[in-house]
Amino acid sequence: MVRAFIAIALPWPVSLWLEEVAGQLRPTLKHYRFARSAPRHLTLKFIGEISHELFDEVGQRLACGFEYGGAITLKPMGVGAFPTPARARVIWAGIGGETDQLVSLALEIEAALEPLGIGRDNRPFRPHLTLGRLIRGGRPQNVGNTVEKYKKLTGPSWTVAEVILYESLLKPEGAEHHQRGRAHL
Repeated sequence: MVRAFIAIALPWPVSLWLEEVAGQLRPTLKHYRFARSAPRHLTLKFIGEISHELFDEVGQRLACGFEYGGAITLKPMGVGAFPTPARARVIWAGIGGETDQLVSLALEIEAALEPLGIGRDNRPFRPHLTLGRLIRGGRPQNVGNTVEKYKKLTGPSWTVAEVILYESLLKPEGAEHHQRGRAHL
């Protein structure tokens, strides 16, 4: 079995900016584990555990490309929390820029994978960059003041020209991601 997802790789300046933001949040949010600086990605579709054969089929489907054409310009904007700032389990940076195009791309990926038996997500796609997660066994805390303080923060913009199929290996020190396929926009 292979744990898989499709995402956009972030360029180094964006990853560094996210690490700086995470560094500012760490002292205040002690019950959260913050992601490593690089490599980071913007997940478009989490697939989960699939067979090696299906993983290869996803890679082939991805290599065929998508009808969506053209690069997308994005930038990290603001800080928020899932499910709510009052009961934060995940701390994230939002996405600004050409987000309508990004949502269209995510929907096209969902449609391309459906014939392979990979179901659509029940929740709408909400583009974000995960900064930190609640430590296992930790109690969600109210991060409303923190979110408010960082809501107007804006990072460097970047141009997305491809999407990548990743294999994710879970390890005690955290997940390790390997690029296994790509499609150009």
